[in-house]
Amino acid sequence: VCEVCGLCGGFVGNLRSAFNRCFPRQSSREETAQPQPKTEDFVDNDADLSVLEAPDWTISARLPCADGCGEVFCSKSCFDAARTQGWHRILCTDLEKEERARWAMFKKHAVRHHELFILAAKVIAEIICLVRHSGAELYEAMAFFSRFAKMSWLNMLHLPSRSHTQGIPNKGPLWELAKQKTEHKREVVTVAMRLLTSLLWDRQFAELLTVDFFCNLVGQFSLSNVWVQLEHPLTKKFSESIRGDPEFRRKFEKLAKAARAEVSKIQEESEDEGEGSKPGKAGSSKSP
Repeated sequence: VCEVCGLCGGFVGNLRSAFNRCFPRQSSREETAQPQPKTEDFVDNDADLSVLEAPDWTISARLPCADGCGEVFCSKSCFDAARTQGWHRILCTDLEKEERARWAMFKKHAVRHHELFILAAKVIAEIICLVRHSGAELYEAMAFFSRFAKMSWLNMLHLPSRSHTQGIPNKGPLWELAKQKTEHKREVVTVAMRLLTSLLWDRQFAELLTVDFFCNLVGQFSLSNVWVQLEHPLTKKFSESIRGDPEFRRKFEKLAKAARAEVSKIQEESEDEGEGSKPGKAGSSKSP
């Protein structure tokens, strides 16, 4: 839910920008033409929201990417560095405008199906940047980013009475269910890889841009991110103000409850999708 810097990963912005991340939020399940709620809907006076932009409620600057890819940065130094190094150079700075639109399509597809696709794509772009601009050896870079416990995301299935990491049955009703789920996942991954490969294809990276490597990365993150949640730095202060200041509570309690409800929806969708993951810092499931 919370925004972090596209380079250093530090929390970005102020309390109002954190709440804005909750509204509107497109469901990962479906798109809707119905009006989506926004932060202003949960306060009696829009002007009250300016309080949440004051220095006391600000963590850092919030500098949007100059090319409009959607990333934000916490400082001018991170903003400048991201244009010449790392995944952002590969998936934004070095792309043409029409190619950035395809990156946006990839992210939309990931939000709809499984957000860890975005993290896997960024790791692949990071490897490409290290090889192309820093002289790294491809296989060493691939090994470095995939050295933790992993299994293919295609094989991580929600099945009755079985854990995510148990082997897939080879017969019976559970086998039929597993087959259907795996086929659906393969379709989702195929679309994701088609979009990503259209952006990053270079023959020297043929073994990097494969379904197997991508699914192993996603599976690795799914295993290592289980139950990982990080508190927003302003959560404690906000909670104390709600409890201890009647006027502050009158202004913002409804907003806080609405944000928590949206976060609960995110958690439920993550569990229902059966990916075996919980959002980490970059998609922190903690609202202020």
